[in-house]
Amino acid sequence: MLKFLSANIGLINTKLYNTLHESHLIRHSTGLVLPNNLKATSNDNLGYYIGLGWIVTTNYGQEIIWHNGATPGDYSAFMAFNPTTETGVVILTSADVANNNIAGLMFKSVGNLSSLITGLLDDPH
Repeated sequence: MLKFLSANIGLINTKLYNTLHESHLIRHSTGLVLPNNLKATSNDNLGYYIGLGWIVTTNYGQEIIWHNGATPGDYSAFMAFNPTTETGVVILTSADVANNNIAGLMFKSVGNLSSLITGLLDDPH
């Protein structure tokens, strides 16, 4: 997963770089309904868009490109990166979404793991 993340950021020289980069481009707006039918809050300044297999979260020019997934009763995964700061994170868990909601990680309020990850990706220093 870290090699895949590094290739998407552009840290690894690969013939697939142009294709990977094109998959990050915004293709659709989510409107008010976010992935997994989570609702936007009125105090949310983030924009949520869809790339090609990626969710793109924007906040006044900063973009965080991410995706998540899970298998019922088994494992959850989350990957996010900021191509501008060349930082990224991968989270893998061996727990069901009932025990940890990695799918909702980017939609939680300030002061928890999602704000720490967003802060890391926005400003790695």
